[in-house]
Amino acid sequence: MGEFRYLPAAVHRAAREAADDGAAAIRHLRWAAACAERALPVFEQHYPHDTRPRNAVATARQWLDAYPGRGHVDLTDAAWAAEEARGEAADPAARAAAEAAAETTWAVRGFCTAEWAGVYVERAIQAAQAAVAAAESEAGNGQAEQDWQLAQLAEAQGSPLAPLPPPA
Repeated sequence: MGEFRYLPAAVHRAAREAADDGAAAIRHLRWAAACAERALPVFEQHYPHDTRPRNAVATARQWLDAYPGRGHVDLTDAAWAAEEARGEAADPAARAAAEAAAETTWAVRGFCTAEWAGVYVERAIQAAQAAVAAAESEAGNGQAEQDWQLAQLAEAQGSPLAPLPPPA
């Protein structure tokens, strides 16, 4: 698998600064969910009857859609279920896709419980990185996935991002 230079320091810093802004945080979490959703077909191609990762992302989306009402959904169970799917997956691309779903759900849980102040940003970024890994492992198109993610993140932040140099 290729090495990808992911999320320039300025983007990472902006995401951390958004941790104190609820609306910006929700935009970042929606971005992580979109990244995970793009990876789900990779998992489902290998495990078509295992719905745990998709259910985890749907649960995270359900909570995000209810914000600020903070809907009553069990993010913990959904995240653990996606983690179990990741652990059971033999295929590396499928494992990465399930990891993206789990990390997204943990990120939302961290934000909504305020247990992990600031850590949810790291989880959201890990979800996006796992989606890149799934795309690269499955079809060799991790760079295209990363480019899409950066464009979506720029849109969520409302500001353009400098393009990344090609992978080393």
